[in-house]
Amino acid sequence: FIAGLIGFAAFMMVEPFFAVYAEENLGISKSEWGVLNIFFSLVILVFAIPCGKLID
Repeated sequence: FIAGLIGFAAFMMVEPFFAVYAEENLGISKSEWGVLNIFFSLVILVFAIPCGKLID
């Protein structure tokens, strides 16, 4: 539990810099970054419950 909490907190602290990196180094616009984040969130939403049931 503690390791997961530390990992999640670390990711949340670093995550805002991903957008800056993507914009400056990969040439991705802010709107494209937003679309990628929406896609990532939808994938998590779709697979969270089935994967949770599979693990239990």
